[in-house]
Amino acid sequence: MANQRVWTKEEILKMWPQAKGELQGFQRHLERNAGITASQLGMALQLADEEFSRLKGSPNPYQDLIDKVCSALKEDFVRFITTGEGTNVYLSHVDHCPKCQRSIEEVIKRQATAFENLARSLRDKSSRK
Repeated sequence: MANQRVWTKEEILKMWPQAKGELQGFQRHLERNAGITASQLGMALQLADEEFSRLKGSPNPYQDLIDKVCSALKEDFVRFITTGEGTNVYLSHVDHCPKCQRSIEEVIKRQATAFENLARSLRDKSSRK
């Protein structure tokens, strides 16, 4: 996991049409073989498709925070907020940089809000069925 690749927005947008088709094929396979319901998988695919549409039309939601990080560490910051992992140099820098600490705290707050919104959306969609 230490060398986990961080995909850029542009790479995700380029790969999504193929990935969506593969996910739909995987959905059909799981429905037949794993007992997962079509509505569960359909909901997950719909949410992923909505996220793709959002990404396609919007900038990185953390760009304002990325811009505050010194240029030498921007890539490390993105990796850290994406995977939770960082190089020793980056982690040492964070230990001594209040600006980086505040940026990470803000990312965590935004991610928590996004999870709350996702949970609310899933709950609302499942209660309508």
